[in-house]
Amino acid sequence: MKAFLVFAVGGPVLIISKFGKDQRTRLVDKVKHYGKFIAFEVPMEMLQTNYSAHLEHVQKEPDYSDEFTVVDSDADEIFTNIEFSGLRDPIIYEPGQ
Repeated sequence: MKAFLVFAVGGPVLIISKFGKDQRTRLVDKVKHYGKFIAFEVPMEMLQTNYSAHLEHVQKEPDYSDEFTVVDSDADEIFTNIEFSGLRDPIIYEPGQ
């Protein structure tokens, strides 16, 4: 499982995925309809530390799938709980490129 923090025009979104090695391509395919975005991989340790109860709840939801699942879309919560210094491997998408 991997986690990504996506910064798009609508604000930040924290998502998780069970995709294998093709998840970067799948992320772009799923999120590009928002237009330009930048996404970073979030270490799962950071997610477990700050979102453990919420993560368990999300994974038990009936609509949880192998696709990407939103863990948090509240900018205040994300900016409080995620340390930017721990983010890695940026994925940059600009339409037309």
